[in-house]
This record gives sequence, C-alpha cells and structure tokens, in this order.
Amino acid sequence: KLLLVDDQRDVRKFFEDGRELVIFKDIKHLRELLGYYLAHEEQRSRIAAQGREKVLAEHTYRHRVAAILKAVFA
Repeated sequence: KLLLVDDQRDVRKFFEDGRELVIFKDIKHLRELLGYYLAHEEQRSRIAAQGREKVLAEHTYRHRVAAILKAVFA
C-alpha cells in the first residue's frame, strides 16, 4: 500500500519522498495527491513496493532492537 504522510523532518531523514512514500503539505495537497495516485496505479504500486523494500531492509523491530543493544553495550 502507498503511504502518504504529513511533512515531518524524521520522515525525510529515513525515506525519500516520491520514491518510497509520498509527503503532503496540507489537506488540499493531500486531496490532489490522492486523486493523482488513484489515477496512476503503476506509479502508486512502484512507490509502495520501494517503500516496503526500504522498511524491510532497514526499519524492522530487529533493526531497532539491534540498535538499542548496541547503544546499551557499547
């Protein structure tokens, strides 16, 4: 599923807008993006797949636990 999120610094730190998810600025922008991506299934599916790939490669609970253990025992 395609993820549309509001614009936050941490999101931009971990994900690329338009490649792994889509960032909206306000409700008007969100509505525009929803219309666009509902009409462009191939692009929507590509971004969703790339986002899923990024999450599985870098942002699972396993990754978080490893980072916590490294911080605690380093």
